[in-house]
Amino acid sequence: RSVTSGAQRLAGLLLELADWRDSEVRAAMTLTQEELASLTGASRATVTRALSNWRRRGIIRTSQRDITITDLVALRKIAGQQP
Repeated sequence: RSVTSGAQRLAGLLLELADWRDSEVRAAMTLTQEELASLTGASRATVTRALSNWRRRGIIRTSQRDITITDLVALRKIAGQQP
């Protein structure tokens, strides 16, 4: 089994939770950052840092309890998935 970072696991989780029916890929979050951290086995600080970094890089857009994936290829790379 390969070792993954908290950010990689978070990226994978967002891809799993995404609503693929939308014209934009949307992961509607009814989950708090604490819950995302728990589900990925990462600290809340790691989740906060990753989301902030991805927002700055234009990979995601966030609003209250809602995450929109704006760069699917980049997020898949972070998750360690093939494009």
